[in-house]
Formats: sequence, C-alpha cells, structure tokens
Amino acid sequence: MPSEPIPIHRPAPAPDGPIACTLHPNDYAGRLADFRHGVFAHLTGMERPEPARLRLLLDGSADPATVRELLVREQGCCAFLGFTLTAGDGRLVADLEVPAEAAPALDGLAQLAELSAPWVA
Repeated sequence: MPSEPIPIHRPAPAPDGPIACTLHPNDYAGRLADFRHGVFAHLTGMERPEPARLRLLLDGSADPATVRELLVREQGCCAFLGFTLTAGDGRLVADLEVPAEAAPALDGLAQLAELSAPWVA
C-alpha cells in the first residue's frame, strides 16, 4: 500500500514581519528537550535536498501525532516553517521547508539533530 502524506500545515503562511522565531527564551530548553525525545531520538537519517528544505528520516517507533503536534507548536513561534509528514514502509518522514532567507534556521535545526543523534551525521 503506498504511503500517503499526513495532511499538515504546508506551506506555512508568509509572515508579515521579519523572519524570526518568537519563542520566549525561557521556553527554549523545553522545546529542545521535546525535539530530542519526540523527533531526534527516532532519527535514522537527514537529507538536505536544497538549502530551504530539510528531510528528517525517523524510524517506525516515532509517533506521527507527537511529531505533528511538536511541529505545529514550532510553527507557533516560527510562522515561516512549513512541513509535511509521510508515514509508510516502517518509517516517518518529516519534510521541513522555509523561505530561502530562513535557510539558516534549518541549519540550526540540523546541527541540533546531529548533536542529539551523532550517529546520523
């Protein structure tokens, strides 16, 4: 049976203001912990098909609802982020996309993933 994308908020609406994360600094450590446990703990690979796109390959134990909820929360502070989740073949694929000028945000996320899951780098 072919994999079908889970309908998720993509593309993200273009922000009216500057491309910036509005997450309060006091919430950063908690959000990083959420990514470590909900996403990076399941990471089996990463791909960068283009500078403004990051593909996270997660093993089959990743919970699509948890990953979706976390990415939706991330959109709450990074309104420029769009994503698609695709489940199938015993894995979950999270495709993240940003405007070209926000590509450094994906660089940072990829670096955090590599620190959390160095075997993937």
